Amino acid sequence: MISDQIGIDLLRTYVAVCRQGSLSRVAAQTGRTQSSLSMQMRRLEG
Repeated sequence: MISDQIGIDLLRTYVAVCRQGSLSRVAAQTGRTQSSLSMQMRRLEG
């Protein structure tokens, strides 16, 4: 179950991935690794 206290960074990542449709695109745009974004998405899944 997702915590009531979801971090703003997690929400921003989720929105960016939804808009771009690709973890690799978001990673390139933000200068982060695809792996770190994937780990954040997994945290949101619970």
